[in-house]
Amino acid sequence: MSIFGSNPLAEQRVLILGGSGAMGAATAAEIIALGGDAILAGRNEKKLLKVSRELGHQASFTVADVSKPQALDELLHRLEAIDHIVIAISADAAASSISGTDRISAEQGAVSLMRTSLQHRAGVGALSSQKLAPF
Repeated sequence: MSIFGSNPLAEQRVLILGGSGAMGAATAAEIIALGGDAILAGRNEKKLLKVSRELGHQASFTVADVSKPQALDELLHRLEAIDHIVIAISADAAASSISGTDRISAEQGAVSLMRTSLQHRAGVGALSSQKLAPF
């Protein structure tokens, strides 16, 4: 049981950008443990399928490359209601290509993702690795 209660995310849908990576998959497992449904998003369908199968029936996936302009907006329009969005993209993969190639540009790209998410009225959180520091 969580300190937040038995199922604090019951009936909550959480979109995880970067869902096929280690941080995204671990986050999805925690979301499911807290009663939520995890929707994994990423560029690699094979990895997404593998992680989704490992997580079980509360996990699903969609292929999306949010490094492309308008991709997140299109993704959010395509999916049913999303309650929360977690940004777990890798600095050495998609994150650096969102707005450029350096760390500052990657951070600005992540902020842009958050702004788009907030326009869709979803709560947003960001995970960071040592390669992409928190903003």
